[in-house]
Amino acid sequence: MLERDCVPNENAQNTNTFYLVGLPTGRVLQLATRLQHRIAHEQELYDPPYPSLHITVSVFSTHHNDEFRRANRLIECITQNVPPIEIQVTGAQCFHEPKRSLNLAVEENRELRKLAGEINDALNHHSIEAEDMSTWDFHITLINSRYTKREWCRSEFEAACRLMEQENLYATCHIHHLELWSPEFPPLKVLNTFPLQGRR
Repeated sequence: MLERDCVPNENAQNTNTFYLVGLPTGRVLQLATRLQHRIAHEQELYDPPYPSLHITVSVFSTHHNDEFRRANRLIECITQNVPPIEIQVTGAQCFHEPKRSLNLAVEENRELRKLAGEINDALNHHSIEAEDMSTWDFHITLINSRYTKREWCRSEFEAACRLMEQENLYATCHIHHLELWSPEFPPLKVLNTFPLQGRR
């Protein structure tokens, strides 16, 4: 349920961007956490709290609170009958310039792609600006230079990519719920939660 204190300022008219994300669990979460903490510690990139591990499902913007509430209702309506979604991590994925990012690649998933498409189509249909996710590469970000406490030089980044390539990065898990996040970090602000509790 959307909490009163998690609604943007009543008088705000500025555009706000929000992220709808799925949270990895089990073996995938353990693997991602271990690698994130190891690389961040060895290269002194992050101070706790580390950015939360997630898979981006939708990115959308609202201009006022009515749009924000409408977006939440649409997402709740779509997700209420969706069962947990199984995902598989298949290896390392390194994004280079302009923002260096070290990730776990998520195998193309029909159920996840369908859910993202339905959410974004519904948002756009109701005049809520949602980014096109039809060609989005689903992934779990471990390290992103946007959040590092210092510049992440190219040689360090490439060394981290080589380290990832030596790891066994195959694992599966289920996404049991989605969370709606404010982009401001730290701290992480969860604005709403949408359980995936449908039956297959």
